[in-house]
Amino acid sequence: MDKLEYNCELLKVTRESKNITAHSIAVDLCLAERQIKSLEENTLQYFPSQSIKYIALKKYIAALG
Repeated sequence: MDKLEYNCELLKVTRESKNITAHSIAVDLCLAERQIKSLEENTLQYFPSQSIKYIALKKYIAALG
C-alpha cells in the first residue's frame, strides 16, 4: 500500500473546534494518545502497519463526524 495521503491538519482543527482533547478521543477509540498525534501528523510512527493506521484513521474520521 502506498503512503496514505489526507488532510491531517483538518483532523486536528476539527477535533479542537469541537473541544475534544486528543486524550479523550483516544480513549473513545481504544487508541493511544500518541497514535492520535501520529494520525494528525500523517506519520506511521506508533502503528505496526499502514493498514492498521488506515483502520484507525477511518475510526477517527467517523468519530469526528
